[in-house]
Amino acid sequence: MSYKERNLYKSETPESWGPLLNFKVSISSILIHHVDQRQRVYNLIDLDHFLPRAIIILSCIRLDTSSATILGDAVVIFPDPENIELIDNCLSGNTIITSIYGDELRWWNHAFPVFAERCRRWDHLPTCEYMRCQQIPLSEEYKESPLCSCGKGKNLGPFLENTKWRSLVPHAIRIALTPIFPVPYLEDVTEPDLSGTLRTGVSGYSPSARSEQVGADLDTCQQCRGMGKPRLLHCSSCQMTRYCSKECQIADWKNHKHFCKMRRRLKLSLDSQSQLVGLDS
Repeated sequence: MSYKERNLYKSETPESWGPLLNFKVSISSILIHHVDQRQRVYNLIDLDHFLPRAIIILSCIRLDTSSATILGDAVVIFPDPENIELIDNCLSGNTIITSIYGDELRWWNHAFPVFAERCRRWDHLPTCEYMRCQQIPLSEEYKESPLCSCGKGKNLGPFLENTKWRSLVPHAIRIALTPIFPVPYLEDVTEPDLSGTLRTGVSGYSPSARSEQVGADLDTCQQCRGMGKPRLLHCSSCQMTRYCSKECQIADWKNHKHFCKMRRRLKLSLDSQSQLVGLDS
């Protein structure tokens, strides 16, 4: 959670959290409850409808080494008039209700296609509904699926190990249920006091040992945090880091040079890609 979201989570009720925070908490509560209680079946219910929006059946928690996080290896089933009785017979008494508040449902509708694509090992068919309708998610209506039908019953992984659920296979789509993290350069993720310490080097924090951070305060000098004499100057090499004087730039060079080289290489790489895109178009 971001700093703002943590304060809301501690002091307010779910109805006032907002859809994004509710969405984050729903995912994390499913993953945590699975670890703590070994619960596998979760019923997403919008309290305004009192009907299940989606059934998530979580098989296990996996490490996602490529993203340095975890994910839930799961399947999702969207109840409809044709399968609702089958779902009740297979899952009766084994579900945990996960409440959805207000516009949180829109976040789930848009996230399900992403969760499905993250673990997809099958090909979309020529008859794929995404192509026919020219939209993703497919639908945001409560009784309709936001996913195409191409992945139903395919590559379901450990879900197939439970023989009691075999009759649900034609209705199940595998998903990678992933925690949603704040974006550090858009949201404050650190406590204000600690943020100040990281910026100024106070409380024993050595400026010479600090690391430059993406999204650092661009209106102050990287070295002394001054406002400029009379204005800030860009590093001529990377064109990103700012200093109030040549003296500050020299003093910070030992720390800055590694990042300067990385940023320069990144800029060259992006420029090359832009040129290629221009040729392709």
